[in-house]
Amino acid sequence: MTEHVVRWRLVATGKVQLVGYRARVAAEAEKRGLVGSVENDEKDERRVLIDVQGPEPIIEAFRTKIETPEGRSVPRTVLREGKPLPVDEALDEFRVKRGEVHLETLERMEFAGEALTNLYSVTSDLSNKTVAGFSSLSGEMKEGFSSLSGEMKEGFSSLSGEMKEGFSSLSGEMRQGFEVLGGKIDEGVQGTSALHRDIIQRFDEMGKTYGMISKRLGLIEKDLRAQTKATLQQSVALLRLAKTMEQVARIALGASTHSPRTPLRNRRE
Repeated sequence: MTEHVVRWRLVATGKVQLVGYRARVAAEAEKRGLVGSVENDEKDERRVLIDVQGPEPIIEAFRTKIETPEGRSVPRTVLREGKPLPVDEALDEFRVKRGEVHLETLERMEFAGEALTNLYSVTSDLSNKTVAGFSSLSGEMKEGFSSLSGEMKEGFSSLSGEMKEGFSSLSGEMRQGFEVLGGKIDEGVQGTSALHRDIIQRFDEMGKTYGMISKRLGLIEKDLRAQTKATLQQSVALLRLAKTMEQVARIALGASTHSPRTPLRNRRE
């Protein structure tokens, strides 16, 4: 069943001009599918005139909504004026009627000033949170790298000690083994000169082999020292990067804190 359509003239009083009230009225009307128009009363700056057409219950809900203070607009009353107007079937939208150019410009400038103020507040809050976040991150990175550096030093120190102890033990065992082997070889040399030459040749080969092993162990130790140095250098570089990021965030905070606010023109009461 189609609801009965009516058309009313509403009058809003209070702080309703130059505060974005007309845009709010138009948005609420469009949300409910109402048609008509809204305009400032050029004879009284405390009044806004509303021509609205639609189902009676929806118009009443619309009237109650726009009578509630919101943002910078503070309507005191929104009342019906006179008798219902004739229904206009040609109305197909709800529009804002504009007044004098300088007043419309002033209202838009007021909106722009408020938007800039809100933007500054949000930017300042974001800047503070960013500085706090980088400060916390810097502290955690310093603590983490310090702990890692200590563990690496302890680990390499332990490895170096174990390697020295292992090579020392191996050297002692090899000397003892060679002494025993040397005694036996001396006994064998006494039996035949050919066997003596063969043993000498094998000793030469063993000497070369152990020489290569010793050389490779030296290269391994050198490589470990180089990797340790590179890791420590990377840790120092990361710490410097964290300090730089913290300084950049503080500079950004300083810039946003000292940026001057644009003064707003005097509002019409």
